[in-house]
Amino acid sequence: MVEIRRGSCGGCLQVGCPMLAYVEGGKILRIEPDPLARNDYVAKCEKLKIWPDLNERILYHPKRLNYPTKRAGRRGEGKWQRISWEQAIDEIAEKLKEIIDEYGPEAIALAQGTLYGDQDLGQYRFQCLLGTPNAWFQGKQCGGGRFPIEVAMYGYITFMGIPIPGLTKCIVFWGSDPENWWHRLELLDRIMTCKEAGAKLICIDPRATREAAISDLWLQIRPGSDAALAMAFLNVIIEEGLYDKEFVEKYTLGFDKLREAVKEMPPSRASKITWIPEDRIIEAARIIGNNRPVIWGGGGDYVTANHLGTANTAFSYYLYALFSLTGLDEPGGMYIWGNVDEICAYGKYVAMWKYLCEHPKRKRDTVGSDKYPIGSCRAWLRFYEAMKEVNSYGLECQYLTQPSHLAILDAIMTGKPYPIKALISQAGGLSAFPQKRLIEALKSDNLELFVVMDLFPSAYSALADYILPAAGALERDCLFTGNGIIFVITGSEKVFEPLYERHDDYDLYRDLGRKLGLDMPDKEKLFNMLLEPLRMTFKEFVHKKRVAMGEFRWRKYEKRLGTTSGKIEYVPAVLEDLFGKDVFPPKYEEPSLSPYKNPDLAKEYNLILTSRGRKWPYTHGSGRWIEEFREVYPYPLCEINSQDAAEHRIANGNWIYIETLWGRILAKAYVSPAMMRGVVALDAFWYTLPEEVEENLYGNLKYNFNVLIPDGHEYADRCTGVVPHRGLLCKVYKAPKAI
Repeated sequence: MVEIRRGSCGGCLQVGCPMLAYVEGGKILRIEPDPLARNDYVAKCEKLKIWPDLNERILYHPKRLNYPTKRAGRRGEGKWQRISWEQAIDEIAEKLKEIIDEYGPEAIALAQGTLYGDQDLGQYRFQCLLGTPNAWFQGKQCGGGRFPIEVAMYGYITFMGIPIPGLTKCIVFWGSDPENWWHRLELLDRIMTCKEAGAKLICIDPRATREAAISDLWLQIRPGSDAALAMAFLNVIIEEGLYDKEFVEKYTLGFDKLREAVKEMPPSRASKITWIPEDRIIEAARIIGNNRPVIWGGGGDYVTANHLGTANTAFSYYLYALFSLTGLDEPGGMYIWGNVDEICAYGKYVAMWKYLCEHPKRKRDTVGSDKYPIGSCRAWLRFYEAMKEVNSYGLECQYLTQPSHLAILDAIMTGKPYPIKALISQAGGLSAFPQKRLIEALKSDNLELFVVMDLFPSAYSALADYILPAAGALERDCLFTGNGIIFVITGSEKVFEPLYERHDDYDLYRDLGRKLGLDMPDKEKLFNMLLEPLRMTFKEFVHKKRVAMGEFRWRKYEKRLGTTSGKIEYVPAVLEDLFGKDVFPPKYEEPSLSPYKNPDLAKEYNLILTSRGRKWPYTHGSGRWIEEFREVYPYPLCEINSQDAAEHRIANGNWIYIETLWGRILAKAYVSPAMMRGVVALDAFWYTLPEEVEENLYGNLKYNFNVLIPDGHEYADRCTGVVPHRGLLCKVYKAPKAI
């Protein structure tokens, strides 16, 4: 008999697009879009068209983690003992109790990587009830370096701008690459429809992307100089009056200081810094100013030109100032989202940050809070005071409380400012750290407990004390809330019971929490609690609604924004309180590893390195275990200009080394005549390759971009502590033989 299950696709191992799975005899006969979901992602999905059995390939993959195991030798030695789930939970909980008794709950750190479900529900609730501020998700290196500045300026996050044909007048791709997003066909269709309706397209990228090919104007920028370009755009827009003056007068504060700050960056100066001709900077600024509202990014991750280290805050600030003057919260422009509470009690039962900040057992703030005020309970409480009238639970996503990766490593290795003694990681939550120093920390006896839960083996599971097998998309119920960033939720039911001894990620924190005396309900009960605003049970939601979205309310600035004044603040009051006076608007600063700051170093490391971000068919670091994906995209690529390649005696397809002061890794050369001279763009997220052996950490130190990034505080963003992934100095050379 054929059953129809309202499951979610795990082909991207992140969002989980709702689907109908027709099941008979333990097999999926076919997959269709669910009409309740009101989207056509599944219908348009290339992955499901090319590999219709993709979900089953993941479900039954021979390399999946299936049983709990315990280390039986030294970390990294590859010796394991199979144990039961119950034994693992008992032993892990007992060790956590010992650590908490001696060092306090702050000595427990929790990590989460790219979502393949709803891990945030378990981690956030467990963290808040336990009383440790030291937890993070992959967003620390995604939006964590920029979103806090945006929230300070106008009270919430815009996240993904949604182009609206006929209303959106301009789309700017600033290092963003919708072609490689998980719903790329839907995005590209929407972008092209906007273009046909008259929208202007601008691409800012040193690479020759598809977005560059379809744009009206393509600016090839020196990686790391983005703040100068944003300031120059504002210089032209403000000096030529290409903004809504009435809007500025009624709904903003501190505009005069913004005007004065950008006077220091006329297009002539920005041209020398960015390597973009002055006339093209002016042309782009006029297009943007005369064609409002503007969408930044095309509906994907709108700007991926962040991660600039010491230059990060300035770029974030001037970027969001641009947002504010180009149709912010206007139909067709960048929408200011809000908390998910009208459809999901996320802040009440999961993102309980106020409870954490006032927790009676928490005696210390995040490690690194003395160096990086954003990423602390102190910061969260100050932001909460500013935004509580608009968002009663404050910012629900974890961006304001996440500690610096560098500070976590310090706490493990040196015990300062206090020790981190236990680390629990789900879904590759450590891949964005500086890898050499991370591996050193994970091997250290200072770390008394290291637990990894994931779908597949990884460099990090190879060093764990306990490995726990995670259930995949077909094996678990899911209420996806997107970490509380936007007011959209989706629900799906398991298609199959978990195979072998796999467990839902939530089970880990539920079972550990109960052992530690915390109120961790069963998952379905928690789902029912979260759906209180809709007055539905989880089962009712999945079968009657499937997707819920809060009401769109444009022009929220007309009532009140989530800032101290209720207006857009160009000198944000919360940032003045955290950093002092005269810090904002920030001055332009070169990245810590630019050729202008380090002319002697640039003689040897004579190329500028940037990352190529996500690449289809992968989603972040996921998918390397899928053989069919590897056939499409088998190795990491390093894009290099053809003249630069010739000077280094590199041919297309050669294995090459990319080296910085911190290490070197391998990639295959992708020689392009259209790539910007003097710049190389290297694939990220290659931290696990199946053909590599466990003892070699699955090739992590051989191919992972983050082997190359700095591991010192002097290179990090002074507000958030994020380390640079773009604008680094490197050298490249041909590998001596085939690898």
